Amino acid sequence: MFEETSPVILTLLEKTLEKIRLGVKNGTNILLEIDILRNAKKRELLYLVLNRFNTTLEEWRFLEISPAELPQRLPLALQEIWQVAALDFLGRNLNRSSGLSGDRETEWANLLLQNAGSIQGEILAKIPLQEALFAYFLWERPLEIGKVFYPLGASDRLDQGELLLQNLLITVANAVTQVILNQFWQSESLKQVLYDEPWLSAREIARFRNELSWRYRLETYWQDPKNIFESRYRLFFLDGDSIRTAYIYAPRQGELQQLQGLPWLTTLALEARDAIAPRLQSLVDWAGRGIVYILTEVIGKAIGLIGRGIILGIGNVFQESRYRNPRQQEREF
Repeated sequence: MFEETSPVILTLLEKTLEKIRLGVKNGTNILLEIDILRNAKKRELLYLVLNRFNTTLEEWRFLEISPAELPQRLPLALQEIWQVAALDFLGRNLNRSSGLSGDRETEWANLLLQNAGSIQGEILAKIPLQEALFAYFLWERPLEIGKVFYPLGASDRLDQGELLLQNLLITVANAVTQVILNQFWQSESLKQVLYDEPWLSAREIARFRNELSWRYRLETYWQDPKNIFESRYRLFFLDGDSIRTAYIYAPRQGELQQLQGLPWLTTLALEARDAIAPRLQSLVDWAGRGIVYILTEVIGKAIGLIGRGIILGIGNVFQESRYRNPRQQEREF
């Protein structure tokens, strides 16, 4: 699969390939498009995306792409990785499930092109540190994240380049599955081949799509602006047999200045909360200490004095009744 790759890059790619083989169940609390797929189909799709990513690297090495060309080529390259992986995935499964011939590939390609704009803007363009990732794998340059340089094959617990690569694979696989959900969700034969059993009914598929739609709204108006404001990226990576999330620091001042509308208001709300919360907490602490003081030192002591007076009064009555004349006691009784 990686015949033309340098030994160091080969090691990183094979490590990711091995993690795909171990399993890709969702270990996060975030709903992912690929959650609807059977485990074997998740692995198959991620394998296809990884294979296309490596093919792109090989093609660019052959063409001797320069670093100056990288920013212009990246959007189209990511779209091609997504499109080729989607066509291959559909060809392996839709033909098998419905008995269709390869003549349908043109129709599928047109469907993908119809969705290319939204996929590019909503998913692919948001893959973080794309230029750094491709430069890392193309020219074996140290990976720069937040003014920190990570050399190729660094001995970290998880190589930063490997982390970015796995996030790209998972994100592109989600983009492929999103098109399948939008264009082929009513195909009964395809559902039987691809979808995990809990999601086979029309009601569950509709619920799954609605949950995804809600997740993207929440991320657009809350999570993404929050991550930009906190100068960090959220990444998906493979750990054991599961997908996990990690956050890495990276300056995002340019993106922060470009926020508008509700995302911009989100950052204002976060800033206001940060400004008010410590003062409010101090006020609550001060009020709490005051209440505790009043309860213990003022009301508590007063209750204690009253209580002692009542106890003494009861004791005096008991003593008086004890030494009274028995006859008097009988008359009173």
